[in-house]
Amino acid sequence: MRSRIVLANFGWWCLIAYSTIGFAQDFPKQFPDALQQMFEQFAKESNRFMPGFMGEIPAEELARLERINVSVAEENRFGQQVLDGYLEQLRKQNKEVVQRGRDVEYLVKLANTLKPLMNHAKRYRQLDIRVVQTQATDAYSIPGGHLIFTSGLLADVQSEAALVGVIAHELAHLDRGHQLIALKQSKSGKQTLDFRNGMLAIAIMARPARPEYEKEADADAVRWMIQAGYAARELAHLLAHWDQRQDQQTPWMNMMPPFIRSHPDPGRRAQAIVEQAGRITKNGGYIGRKNLDQRIPRAEQEFTE
Repeated sequence: MRSRIVLANFGWWCLIAYSTIGFAQDFPKQFPDALQQMFEQFAKESNRFMPGFMGEIPAEELARLERINVSVAEENRFGQQVLDGYLEQLRKQNKEVVQRGRDVEYLVKLANTLKPLMNHAKRYRQLDIRVVQTQATDAYSIPGGHLIFTSGLLADVQSEAALVGVIAHELAHLDRGHQLIALKQSKSGKQTLDFRNGMLAIAIMARPARPEYEKEADADAVRWMIQAGYAARELAHLLAHWDQRQDQQTPWMNMMPPFIRSHPDPGRRAQAIVEQAGRITKNGGYIGRKNLDQRIPRAEQEFTE
């Protein structure tokens, strides 16, 4: 949901460059052009290990790739490779990953409430859900039915409805096959997947091929939240909160050109969610703050709000 790990080192590099120039002098008038050139050079370098990762895939090529069939077995093998690569990166960072416990059980129950709403639910007989112990606020979906959430995200959301929105967004990526583009490129002979480079696993998780995919996942999440009886505005509130925090903590993110961002601006996403929800229903929907606090799904108990 948020800015992904693959941009972390690059982000710090930009921040250091930004600060150094700021201490030395005022920004020269040509600074935006120089920054744009720096981003474009980074995109070219990134495309060496994953073609189309930073640069956009042309619409015609994307349409062709989307017609390529990927079997369940192929997706499972691919997803396991991505997951193994990601877990290896976490091990190097000494990050703990848990598959049991109160938080995981709660996430599993919420995900299973949403799963019947997926068009391809039968493709994922059992969802594999894990929680990474880190203050970062993030969530990922990995082909094959793997969902990754951070403990920081669980601490940051303010209601069960907001958490359901995050889960629904990640399930939508799975349902639409957004992260299978790299596999389809490989099948069509356009790309070789070499998972010896850990960056490839992170890149596949971090950036579905086009920002439009994030809009599609948001739209599915809103529909599923409303169908499940939850307040879609809670997801909008969460995104607005992240947008405000981004402006305060990482203002340099706003200087990134759209082609390099894995996600559209969270503030605009929040507004789009509010507008979509308003077109679908006038009812408020369930919020579930006590449910989140007590890790009791609404399906098991509703609290007076």
